[in-house]
Amino acid sequence: RPAPNRASGRSLRGAGRAWMRRSLARALSGGRMGSSAPKGMSTPMPISEPHFVLGTPIQGPFEGGMEQVVFATGCFWGAEKGAWRMPNVYTTAVGYAGGKTVNPTYEEVCTGQTGHTEAVLVVWDPATLSFT
Repeated sequence: RPAPNRASGRSLRGAGRAWMRRSLARALSGGRMGSSAPKGMSTPMPISEPHFVLGTPIQGPFEGGMEQVVFATGCFWGAEKGAWRMPNVYTTAVGYAGGKTVNPTYEEVCTGQTGHTEAVLVVWDPATLSFT
């Protein structure tokens, strides 16, 4: 019987379950990280403000009462675009989660050797948008 997904109560089946096992195994083993991991950049990537699409700040602190969540999706382009379509999303930003390389470049993350996943920050007003 498929294992239940605690967040939704639904079961992971087929390809979704296999992907979850592979991702978990890769994360626990450290993937291909190690001494061959890229060195990254000495400083963080500069951030341009405001958000190109939404016209809002990308970095906090955000207006009072805003909430935020990070979705580690493995590919941020589609996930961020989907968040733009949600009503009352204040801002979004993309970046990397996890990993061992400090300030990795996009090209370094794409090698699979940094241990990062692409992620999307979504900031919203909980008075007008709810996840429940």
